[in-house]
Amino acid sequence: MRGRLVCSACLRLHQARPSPGALEVDERHLNPHNVVHGGVIYAMADTGMGGAVYSCLNKDELCATIEIKIFYMAPVTSGRLTCDTRVVHRGKRIAILESEVKNGE
Repeated sequence: MRGRLVCSACLRLHQARPSPGALEVDERHLNPHNVVHGGVIYAMADTGMGGAVYSCLNKDELCATIEIKIFYMAPVTSGRLTCDTRVVHRGKRIAILESEVKNGE
């Protein structure tokens, strides 16, 4: 099924706003070092940014990620990850967004 890379059972998008998401960490998300795989955090940020940018697009517009820069500040081994995203700037052709993924806050 298309669009299911981050499954809805793993990542819940809150209905009140288009971009915040949450994920309960379990063993499926851990790498061989028993920390959350960076790709899981990346997928949360990218999904949040997609939701945020789609909320301000016209019906005939589409979007795609052209660049992401991500900083991993600390390892995550358990808990609940939350992702909040905001649209920093929306131009004619490019939107700039910022996501923050936090653990247990």
